[in-house]
Amino acid sequence: GGSDDERFAYLDRAYELGETNWDTSNVYGYAEDVVGKCFKRTGKRNEIFLATKVSFVNPIEPTISGLIQKMFSSHVRAV
Repeated sequence: GGSDDERFAYLDRAYELGETNWDTSNVYGYAEDVVGKCFKRTGKRNEIFLATKVSFVNPIEPTISGLIQKMFSSHVRAV
């Protein structure tokens, strides 16, 4: 829950505290979108190590290679 501004405040505070290894996944709701917006807003993308993963195969995209390609195209390139 929460607004993007609340999420940005949380991520900003994590960065201020020295948290520069961020982990996300396509199953964490809109986490990847929020992190991408945060990077765009702050310009700190090169200061954060970002890990992402795929944790299950979606029935709409049944092959893992297809899922990875789709994720890369729509999420990773956006960040």
